[in-house]
Amino acid sequence: MALSLLKNGYFSVAKKIALETALQDKKYILPYQILAYTHFLNNNRETASEYFLKLADVDAPNQSLYKFLIGICNYRSQDRKST
Repeated sequence: MALSLLKNGYFSVAKKIALETALQDKKYILPYQILAYTHFLNNNRETASEYFLKLADVDAPNQSLYKFLIGICNYRSQDRKST
């Protein structure tokens, strides 16, 4: 349900459901992906980076993607600090 909400732009509701699900099952990757992407899309790069770091540790097959997104978060965070 949270994924459908994310796809339709209901970020805050998707985050709430994903967070509740993540607290119930810490090994389930999808809620962390939803949390990372909603924070990323809402320009909350520091929090998104934290979730991507966790995902890079947990989801080995997609580790390079998460590291790439962490790099984008760090770049955007530095860009904001310099202005």
